[in-house]
Amino acid sequence: MPRTYRLLAALYAVLVIALSSWPGVRLPNIGTSHLDKILHFGQYAILAFLVARGWGLSSPRRWGLRSTLLVVALLVFAAVDEYHQGWIPGRDPDPQDFLADAIGVALGFGIGLSGMLRRSARHRRDADSP
Repeated sequence: MPRTYRLLAALYAVLVIALSSWPGVRLPNIGTSHLDKILHFGQYAILAFLVARGWGLSSPRRWGLRSTLLVVALLVFAAVDEYHQGWIPGRDPDPQDFLADAIGVALGFGIGLSGMLRRSARHRRDADSP
C-alpha cells in the first residue's frame, strides 16, 4: 500500500509543478477573494497526505525524525514552487500563498500520519491480546 501512495504523491507533485508553471491563470470569481489561498491549502494538504501515507512510518522508533524530514522537504518544495512562479508570465510569488501551502502541509500530513498511527496501535493491541 505505501508503494501506491508513493506513486500517487510523485504524480501529484508533477501535477503541482505543471499547474504552477501555467502562465497567467485567472481564477473565476465565486464571491470570495481568498479562492487562491484555499486552492493552495487544498493542493498541499493532498500532497502532504499522500507523502505521509507513502513514507510516514518506517519503524516506530524513527517516525518522529522521518516525519520531521518529510515535512521540511514538503515545505522546501512549496517554497521552491512559489519562488519559481516569479519566472512565469502572469504569475507572482506570494508569501501568503506559501503560508497557505504550509498550513495545508501541516494538516494533510497530520491527518495522514494520525491514521497510520491509529492503525499501528490497533495492530499492536491485537497482537498483544491472547
